[in-house]
Amino acid sequence: MDQVVVNQELIDLLLSNSIRVRSDLLGSKLTTYNVGGVLKSLLEVNSHTEASFVIKTLKDFKIPYRVIGGGSNLILPDDGMASPIIRLGAAFRTVEYSEDRDGSVLVKVGGAVALMTLVRQLSEKGISGLEFAGGIPALIGGAVKMNAGAHGGEIFSRLKSISVVTQTGDYDELDPHTLNPRYRHSGLPEGALVLGAVLSLTESDPSRCSEVRAHLLAERKARQPLTFPSAGSVFKNPSPDKAAGWLIEQCGLRGFVIGGAKISDMHGNWIVNSDRQAKASDIISLIDLAKTKVKDQFGLELETEQIIW
Repeated sequence: MDQVVVNQELIDLLLSNSIRVRSDLLGSKLTTYNVGGVLKSLLEVNSHTEASFVIKTLKDFKIPYRVIGGGSNLILPDDGMASPIIRLGAAFRTVEYSEDRDGSVLVKVGGAVALMTLVRQLSEKGISGLEFAGGIPALIGGAVKMNAGAHGGEIFSRLKSISVVTQTGDYDELDPHTLNPRYRHSGLPEGALVLGAVLSLTESDPSRCSEVRAHLLAERKARQPLTFPSAGSVFKNPSPDKAAGWLIEQCGLRGFVIGGAKISDMHGNWIVNSDRQAKASDIISLIDLAKTKVKDQFGLELETEQIIW
């Protein structure tokens, strides 16, 4: 994507319409990898009308943009980003509960709500169906966008509706059943900004929900390097019987280091920034190395799950 710097005329227009504009933020502070250079413009929106206005205005000015959530699946470039980046504000950190006609619990959740926090709250309330996601470090918007999953579950299996603003700036409520979700892919329209979703869950016993959540979290901690800066699984599994981590480990890359980045000693499909000294280029070099080695040894093409800007 060509990068275009936001000019003062556009900044003044955004500010006059109550859009919060933040300048020269360090990208490494906005990603779980802790890498990335300076982001020239971060535009924060707090309603669907603000989101629509920003996207339509950028379109009118012919300025390309990106969208950032929790930065938990993202590698930002070392030299930063000149083009504007849109992020949901605090107004999208809401959770509302209601009952559906079939007796299920409807949970309307904003796109800026942390998934792990939501799952903990649901477990404490005795609302079941999302325990599998208790260890996924994503915001709801990003989790929906990539159809996040773990332990055999996927978030699309619990979705009733999705609120988005399209890349044309139009607000829409989407029925997940009309999309084509698959493994780590939502089927959402290209460029859609996810504002929130409605989840369909079930009432259960709080102690049972918390027990299941704790068990899955313990399993995750036992086999994944959660104490180091990372962005979770690097690659999609090529097939159910061929895990990316196993393939990488068979190539002798467990613990391999480039610069400040390292393929985890615990899990071959994780790259960690253990000393917080890694650059994005170090991580990308490890990704390229793993892809090459697996291709050479197994004839398989690894597909990155993480997003590289």
